Amino acid sequence: AWNADAQSYACAQEASTKEELEKWRGRYDRYWWHNVVQTVVAYSAEEMGQIRAALALPPTAGAPCGGLGCGGVSASAAAPPEAQKLFCLIEQVDPSLQPVTMDMSLSGMDSLRLSLLASLIQANLGVGLTGLQLHGAATPRELLGIVELEESAAVQERKRRGGSEGESNLGSDSGAEASNKYAFWWSPGQHTPMGAWVLRSDEAIDTDVLLAATQWVVDRHSALRAVRMEPLRLTSFLYDSAVLCSLYLPLAHRLVSRIVGWGFANSWPRVEVRSRVQVYPTGWGNTPLEVVDMHGGQDMLESAFARRRRDFGRKPPFDIALYRLHVQLLGEWEMWGGSKVVILAEPPCSDITASSPSARFRYRDVPRNLEGVLLSPHDVDWPPPPWGFPALFAARLSDGSIAWLRFESFDRLRVIWKANEQDTRYSRMWGKRRAFGTRAIAEVAGEVVVSFLFVQIFHCFADGACYYPVVGDLTDAYNHAVAEMQKGVRGPGGAFSLPRRPPPPEAFAVLQGRLLETLRGRPAADRHSLRGSVWGYSGQGYSHMMCLQGEAIEALNLCAMRYSIPLDYLLLVLVILGIARASGEERVELTLYVPMRDGHEVSMVGLFADWRDIVVAVPREHATVLGVAVEVADVLRQRRWSVYNALRKSERTVCNFMHLDPQANRGIFKQVEDGQWSGGDVLGLDARRGKELGWTNQPLRFDFVQEHAKSWWLSVNVEYARYPPAWMRRFICAVEEAVVDLALRPTALAHRQFPEEFY
Repeated sequence: AWNADAQSYACAQEASTKEELEKWRGRYDRYWWHNVVQTVVAYSAEEMGQIRAALALPPTAGAPCGGLGCGGVSASAAAPPEAQKLFCLIEQVDPSLQPVTMDMSLSGMDSLRLSLLASLIQANLGVGLTGLQLHGAATPRELLGIVELEESAAVQERKRRGGSEGESNLGSDSGAEASNKYAFWWSPGQHTPMGAWVLRSDEAIDTDVLLAATQWVVDRHSALRAVRMEPLRLTSFLYDSAVLCSLYLPLAHRLVSRIVGWGFANSWPRVEVRSRVQVYPTGWGNTPLEVVDMHGGQDMLESAFARRRRDFGRKPPFDIALYRLHVQLLGEWEMWGGSKVVILAEPPCSDITASSPSARFRYRDVPRNLEGVLLSPHDVDWPPPPWGFPALFAARLSDGSIAWLRFESFDRLRVIWKANEQDTRYSRMWGKRRAFGTRAIAEVAGEVVVSFLFVQIFHCFADGACYYPVVGDLTDAYNHAVAEMQKGVRGPGGAFSLPRRPPPPEAFAVLQGRLLETLRGRPAADRHSLRGSVWGYSGQGYSHMMCLQGEAIEALNLCAMRYSIPLDYLLLVLVILGIARASGEERVELTLYVPMRDGHEVSMVGLFADWRDIVVAVPREHATVLGVAVEVADVLRQRRWSVYNALRKSERTVCNFMHLDPQANRGIFKQVEDGQWSGGDVLGLDARRGKELGWTNQPLRFDFVQEHAKSWWLSVNVEYARYPPAWMRRFICAVEEAVVDLALRPTALAHRQFPEEFY
């Protein structure tokens, strides 16, 4: 944006008076403030050619991850049979490692993927590994050895216990379960629902099997059956402990701190884990599962989602619903401006590769004489829609252009059209159904049912990493039962055959241990920060959105492969380099929301995540771009962080990551990103800032949101007084140049002058 008026700025620089230059800057500031609300990071074809050439891997490399492949033999060709399953799990977690070799390096896998890998190993191989064990495995060969040792130890333990497998398809609610009460901590503001997880399926879902899978998951995880016993007293303890531990105990004698902490720990109000029948006495099958059929369009569906989120605030701790949206695809739409769109039944054709039910239909743009098969997100060729446009289907047209379709109601259709995926421009069409043949529907099944699985859980009992033990266990149980049913296999008494896995350790017991260690003043690495929502901050500020997609993500992926640094680490590096260069700082401090799941917690449902502070040195004289990247990777891998100090909230820069499921599909289910099920069509809205400033709860906050595999959005929220628009422009320029520096100039100085024409 700052280069758009570069010639005008050059003329202003040549002006004879300083007043004219200041007047130009004032005009440009006003233009930027009102019109530039987001930046798409993009690079020219020449730059991308240089990046691909500079970071290209030799063809003999064993894996397409720079520095990760050691040129070994492919797993599929030489690995022993017992290793094949483990290697498939590694490739499932991180597709960039394909094909896995025995001696490739695993150092590029971040904590999220290691946690997911531990969960998959436990689910598929029945072996529980800690985060320390996974971090200690430098290669798949070493990891295979660890798995074999753990399997051998488990066999010996079963023999010692008399041959009992210790596995059951029942969870902890197998009949008469004694009530369990636990003391653990959460911030008072976290007794609210988290963001919902939504999964889509274009195939028919057996609701009876889904009910059995839901029962199995609720029985398996105690957090889905938790009840606060004394809500008001517990809230008081949460606030009081935050104040006490932040202000007074650090100043008191060690013995006094322990005595006070001991008193808090013993009188802490408990949370009770009850049976499924007690928590959900009136639900279908004593679960919160509900099945809703909707005949209409996406507007109705999104309104139902919003109502359910509001209603769930009064019904903790867990909620799940299956929405079946019935859409009539066949028909003819009259579009505004005289255009016409037709959706026809697709005749059988051998060259159609789309696998979803929507592949039975073909989209046709009559005036342009363009057509294409309807695609759904499950199809390999699915083009991700533009941000802010929740499309139900899409079509790749015969001239290479793309159309995304949103069925707002029975008779209203919205279409977004782009010439190609790289083009940032799009055109919008609105239409109303003109003709509809009921006989044709009866003959070719013109109605399509698209199912959405809507899952919610209260934040005080779970965090974002609980997606894998909750949604992962649910979809695994459903897919397993359906597969066994197709084979004719049933469980005892004719019940559905569900996975036989050992139950996970009690999550609340682990959290209770962390709380007691914290209150008693013991220097445990996983102690709570006890921030308590007591120390707040509010200031007037504004926000800016940055989109890293296409070429930018390709360049970062190539850098991640070459330097063996995970992609999300590199995204954090961009933020640190941007702050250091825009502010001229030699010491960048950040507060991260860390999963804190380094052991068997990967399979548990509970609020383990907490805030941790990191410090990264960026010396002005000698800090290089790659040097900062390596330093950040070492800080995160070696856990060189400190517990968040709530008293410094008004000074902290907070950074958070929101990932999508690394697994593309979970059987017939696929995760839907938030922008594709909430908010409706907002593409192009609010493209200008108003005159009034908004409110921000941190002086500087960064939120990375993954839109899809090839797109990340960075939301930057800043306080205006500390970080005016000129600072934001410097930050954006520094981030854009940092991507190229990482790829082409890794030894470039982190601190250097901005381009001469830059303002």
